[in-house]
Amino acid sequence: MKPLNILLIEDNEADAFYLKEILSSSEREIKIDRKNSLEAGIEAINDKDKNIDVVITDLSLPESKGLETFKTLMENSPEDLPILILTGLNDKELALNAVSMGAQDYIIKDNLNPDIVQKSISYSISRKKGNSTIQKQKEEIEEAYKKLQDQQMQLIQTEKMSSIGTMVAGIAHELNNPMMGIINCVQFCMDSHAQDSREYEYLKLAEEATNRCIGIVKNLLTFAHKEHEDGFTEENLQNLLEQVIMLMDYRINSQGINIVRNIPEYIPNIYVRSNNIKQVFLNLITNSIDSMEESGEKELIITFERCEENIKISIEDSGEGIPEELINKIFDPFFSTKPVGKGTGLGLSICNNIIRDHSGELSIRNRPDGGVISEIILPARSKSFEKIKEVV
Repeated sequence: MKPLNILLIEDNEADAFYLKEILSSSEREIKIDRKNSLEAGIEAINDKDKNIDVVITDLSLPESKGLETFKTLMENSPEDLPILILTGLNDKELALNAVSMGAQDYIIKDNLNPDIVQKSISYSISRKKGNSTIQKQKEEIEEAYKKLQDQQMQLIQTEKMSSIGTMVAGIAHELNNPMMGIINCVQFCMDSHAQDSREYEYLKLAEEATNRCIGIVKNLLTFAHKEHEDGFTEENLQNLLEQVIMLMDYRINSQGINIVRNIPEYIPNIYVRSNNIKQVFLNLITNSIDSMEESGEKELIITFERCEENIKISIEDSGEGIPEELINKIFDPFFSTKPVGKGTGLGLSICNNIIRDHSGELSIRNRPDGGVISEIILPARSKSFEKIKEVV
């Protein structure tokens, strides 16, 4: 058994000598490092080479008296270091107060004997270890409970999105029939007018607007469409992005946002859960649009890149950006930089989980000249990508 290292903080020579004599009768080897001031004691505690197992301290020291001594000592000690109070008979109440503040036990100088001292030291060490274990378990339970709450809220959000999807699908189907009727009527009327007439010009505009409505309804149906059984299908990411942009077309145009596309001539299809990826695109673009409401120059830059075995999609905006002190919290569930009532704080957390589900990475950072860059990296796994690699 290794020696027990005790730090004794006691300025009274007689009391220190008597305590050392009592501990010398212990069956276990005990090494006592005695300091006669609080400052010297704290210095010894912070000396890693000493490996102190327990501190025994008097509360009345040259530079500190009473509970202030214990408070200062505790503030400057490791959390797992047991502290034992050495006190006079008249200061028993003071010692009890120290125990209530975190000391493990107390010894009354007038009643010192080997059995009491050794049991008190052993008890203090065991109690501190027990408290540390309980505290650790408490923290683990709290962390597990927090994760459970987060998962529960995400499940609620998923169920809510599923219900909304079902409702949207029904509305879209109901809208599709009258839209087709309108387009047929418009086209019938167009056949009755010369192409250079004013009537034909207005009917042509009506046809284009109706076709746009039909396209929006079609996009709503793709969002509400049930995924393939295994979830992953080979998709064109640019097509998925353009479907989302079309849904956001009104907000983009009404805010005068200029979209810049930096997309190579050919990007291979990859395996994704299409609705989930569209949900990520929708959330990131919506955040960018929200952030540019008060901006003078409104620009959304979308870049696609092939990076070895990955596809990288960057979405940049010229908005307000994210305060640097908050940027590390943006993926936390229920955290939002938006005003109360405008955001749930679940969007980016869910997006992050979706991209992880695709074995990818989602990162968000501020641009040096203002605004935000959202970067998605997805593994380029697909039949078409494998064919390109074979050719190369």
